[in-house]
Amino acid sequence: MNLFGNGRPDGATTPEKQPAATPKGPSVTNHSLFAGKRPDATALAEDALSLAEAPRGPVPAWSFSVLKKFEECPYRVYLSKVDKIAEPSSEAADRGNRIHDEAEHFIRGELYTDRVPKNLEKLGFEYRTLREAFDESPEQFELEQNWGFTATWGQTGFFDKDVWCRMKLDVFRRWGTSAHIIDHKTGKKFGNELKHSDQGLQYAVGAFKRYPELEFIKVDFYYTDQGQKLEKSFTREQAMVFLPRIEKRAFALTNATAEQLSRPKPSKNNCKFCPHAETGACQWRVAE
Repeated sequence: MNLFGNGRPDGATTPEKQPAATPKGPSVTNHSLFAGKRPDATALAEDALSLAEAPRGPVPAWSFSVLKKFEECPYRVYLSKVDKIAEPSSEAADRGNRIHDEAEHFIRGELYTDRVPKNLEKLGFEYRTLREAFDESPEQFELEQNWGFTATWGQTGFFDKDVWCRMKLDVFRRWGTSAHIIDHKTGKKFGNELKHSDQGLQYAVGAFKRYPELEFIKVDFYYTDQGQKLEKSFTREQAMVFLPRIEKRAFALTNATAEQLSRPKPSKNNCKFCPHAETGACQWRVAE
């Protein structure tokens, strides 16, 4: 069963070029995430190399979620990663983990042999398609994988000392020079399109770095509660245009000193979603 609609998961060595392989909607280069003048890629690449050789700070590794928290409020990352004050789990997060487990086991054919799990029913066709594809070619799939990269994008262990970037992929399917990434989301699509587009771009860059033979990647976000999808597609050339910008953002975190990390950025929006404001660990909380 083909997830792209017209590609051939048969070991083809060239990506499919038909229009159906590209999601409807604005292309990656026209999306608002990438609006504005492109930076000087050569200059940014040189900056990134210099930053890669610089000493790491007290938070030497980044992920998409940690980077977003840092850009919203460095002090939240300081409390969690430097002071080691755990962010308490939430009912929504626990439910999300359960649904991720259901999706993995269903795709693998390990449970719900006759029906799609209730939490996935609104995207039942998509999950049945995934399951059929896994049955046909399990060797093409990596499910719930933890990828680790060094500061120069070499592969390393997720918790190894030299890890600089961590990516957790729910579904990764690869054949020939094409790949398909799927992220299960239990939250809302509306209002998160820009953030998740950024996440998808970072996943695509990681996949292109991990697998040099890849030329085309489709990234889908499955919003299980709403039965909606956000679809993005990237050629290697498109994704790599933004590599220096991603690196510059990431090094701003991983090279930050403790003093830089301990600078709070309180606001109604930032504090509203920060668990340290609720627990009292942060004295800078802005009330709603």
